[in-house]
Amino acid sequence: MTKASRTPVKRRPRTKSPTTRTTTKSSTAPTPATRLLGSDIYEGDSMDWAALKGQIDFLIMRAHYGTTIDTQFANYWPASKATGFRTGAYGFLLPNQSVDSQIDAAAQAIKSIGGFQSGDMGFYADAENPRAWLKLPRNAKLSAKLRQQTMRDIVKSWHTAMPNATTRMDFLLAYLKGVKEKTGSTPGLYVSPGFLKQVFTDLTPLADTPLWIAHWNVKTPAVPLPWSANNPQYELWQDLGDAWAVPGINGGKKNKADRDWFPGSIDDFNKIFGTPAKK
Repeated sequence: MTKASRTPVKRRPRTKSPTTRTTTKSSTAPTPATRLLGSDIYEGDSMDWAALKGQIDFLIMRAHYGTTIDTQFANYWPASKATGFRTGAYGFLLPNQSVDSQIDAAAQAIKSIGGFQSGDMGFYADAENPRAWLKLPRNAKLSAKLRQQTMRDIVKSWHTAMPNATTRMDFLLAYLKGVKEKTGSTPGLYVSPGFLKQVFTDLTPLADTPLWIAHWNVKTPAVPLPWSANNPQYELWQDLGDAWAVPGINGGKKNKADRDWFPGSIDDFNKIFGTPAKK
């Protein structure tokens, strides 16, 4: 895929400062020396902040699930920042619930932590985790067949709620726009290549939306157009889902945590998200 065939997209304002975002200049895949390590959590994860300190660079936590605010978000956010992690939020967007009510849930959650500050990672929308996942134990070892069936259930939930692909895109765009207006952070999008292909027919409206790509157990994620024309192609990459053992999350047990990567250095990170204010 062509990595730099068009002008790098102007990145979104994540926080009060900076107001624009720039891309890193590397045209090659990040090496361990030039990428940052992180994870993502929700209210069902047990946390040992002292054990987790020094294990990761950033942590993203669930703000809401549909219209329901995550019960631990307001507790985990300050704890994460106090431990020294760069911190972000994500929301599960459900296709069978009111988009306006879900925007309000996102706004209420962010208000509960006093809003985003310089250096925070801002907000991401997770569009592909509806109730189909709740049928499975969170840390179940899924066979290839079961994973395929689960993805089919996820895709079906979107098609059932909104049979028209244009309507599905409008629903997603309305959420992204509403969250930006109410939180001051233009959201990124957490999504897998398979979901995008099966739910939307035209991804062009998402060209300027930073991508958190979920592609597990591969050496390099498959990034679709329009993002594959960017440099870098994605903002974050989740390469392990509920398959990582890290001290501090669910007792450091195997198959208990997600693993995420930022493709650049801390300087690259700060160019995108800003530098935390000095205390």
